[in-house]
Amino acid sequence: MNQSKKSTTTPFQTTLSKAQKYLATKENLSISRLKKNFKTIIPYLQSLFNRTNPVSTNEFEKAIIEDCKEYSKIVFESSFVNDYFIDLLSCRYFQKHKNEFDIYLEKVRDPNFKLDASDQSFEGHLKSYVYMLNDNFPEYLEDIKSSLFRDNIVYQIINNNRIPSQERLKLVTDYVKKAYPNKTTHERVIKYSKIVLYGPREYLEYDEENLIYDLSKDSKNSILKIIEQSKKFGFYEGYSQLQENQFRILGLPNYASKNANLLESPQLLDNLSLEDLFVLNCFWLNRYSKDLDNYGTAVFVLKDLNLFEEIFFKGNNSFEKIPDKTLKNELIKYGFLNYPTTHFIKRREAQIDNFDTSNIKGFSRHENFVTYSYDPLVNQAEKKYGTDYTKFFNLSLPQSSNDIREDIRFFAYLYNPVISSYSIKVLLLQALSTQLENFKNAGIVLENQNSNKLLLGIDASLTFPIFEHLNFNSLKDFYIAYIGNSKVPIYDGSKDFISLTGDYLSTQLALPVTEKQAEILKQTCKKQTYPAHSKNTVQHLYFLKDSSRLPDSLTVPETIGTKKRLRLPKRYLDLEDGKFYTKDEAGAFIPIAPTSPTNLIKEGDEYGD
Repeated sequence: MNQSKKSTTTPFQTTLSKAQKYLATKENLSISRLKKNFKTIIPYLQSLFNRTNPVSTNEFEKAIIEDCKEYSKIVFESSFVNDYFIDLLSCRYFQKHKNEFDIYLEKVRDPNFKLDASDQSFEGHLKSYVYMLNDNFPEYLEDIKSSLFRDNIVYQIINNNRIPSQERLKLVTDYVKKAYPNKTTHERVIKYSKIVLYGPREYLEYDEENLIYDLSKDSKNSILKIIEQSKKFGFYEGYSQLQENQFRILGLPNYASKNANLLESPQLLDNLSLEDLFVLNCFWLNRYSKDLDNYGTAVFVLKDLNLFEEIFFKGNNSFEKIPDKTLKNELIKYGFLNYPTTHFIKRREAQIDNFDTSNIKGFSRHENFVTYSYDPLVNQAEKKYGTDYTKFFNLSLPQSSNDIREDIRFFAYLYNPVISSYSIKVLLLQALSTQLENFKNAGIVLENQNSNKLLLGIDASLTFPIFEHLNFNSLKDFYIAYIGNSKVPIYDGSKDFISLTGDYLSTQLALPVTEKQAEILKQTCKKQTYPAHSKNTVQHLYFLKDSSRLPDSLTVPETIGTKKRLRLPKRYLDLEDGKFYTKDEAGAFIPIAPTSPTNLIKEGDEYGD
């Protein structure tokens, strides 16, 4: 009997097969989108060409990379927001549990205490917060004293150690009320005096204010800069048109035309709570990752097919004549390069998160982002795929150079910000998951059909709900670490956003609701001028602006039409046992029978996300 030989699959064949299989699931859509993206990004590239005035295609490619470095910085406007938000949650926790704060403070002041940066549990975050606060407190205290002690009488009172601290605080309070007519000044001086007299535990309230200010500022900057770049790329207009069509079908033809122009009126963001700003920032980061991917794919293909000279130096519309077969092969190449590049960048992200940067070639830390060399990626790719890569793509894309060193380096510049924006969005979603109970309606969308990921729905004070995917384990691990259980709230009313064709309505644009839009929703609901098919959708949109206006879908059926409409009891899904729960009056979880389908089977990671 002859022993059959085992077939050997090369690393190139394995990666190629993954890319081919992934493209096969969406081939026609991907090719159609790529053609559309060519037309969208050509004007942007033309403006870059006119601005840089390159003398050769090589110079233009360098200009594209430099431009990529600039718009990539926008991603990192939110790079510290997740850490600050966890600090804010820790700060708020300790204001409610000041005795615990004193215990943690004593621990971190022990000379033998060592902070474990890898501990991502809530207790780990609490320790980290107290440790950093204690470490920086002397500097904070000097800043406060320099402001407080400009008044010599306050200085004399606080530094009179012969009087107990409580009495000194009373003397300061009595003094400022007589000396200063402004109530805000009273509060500030008293607050500062408490910090000087009682130490870090009294700094918590002040730290909360500072954290909220910094978080709000960074979130607003991120949102505004992403919208600005989306408009420059040319994608924003397309979203606006899709949304106008969407609202016209819903019976709100003038709604989208009243959208906020945040670049002209950024102050509209001031009306949003910090949590709603986080939700809005998550949406735009996710939108930006898609913009960058669409832009990067189109640029990569044009470059790989050597069309820069034809389009920008000769003025020919060569991109309109590319055969679908060629575009398919380019998308396979793009997908192939995605695998090693994503693996490399994710590994670098993990090293940086763990402060393991000593062996990262070319590592450099900037104000709110880091850079490093792609040389290791290029060398690994050449060693692993080089000859096979060139042979295969020489057959399918003969007009391209098919040099993996050149291709993967250019790809990495284009794709790094895609991965980074998505990673930061995931961190923000993880942080927001701890606050799902505090939104008017937020949680897991049970009808989610993406089995690897959970779909989170959040009703914030915006023009449309936000629906974002989060990896099952990413949510479960973080949620359990912070909340202490695996019972996550369920998003109610997701069926309100099903179109006439049976598809879910996607959020094309999420923006603060303007006064004119609020009035449109109010009058439409009051007069019931919406089409029958969009009744639930319009009611739910009004609920986003005014939480007192319960849509029928969120109302106990027996109370619809009554003077006092009652909200359906909040439900929870346990990510551990897959069962459904509600809470009794004491806040204890009670098992209930499911009323909606759910699909939460864990499978392998979805490619490219």
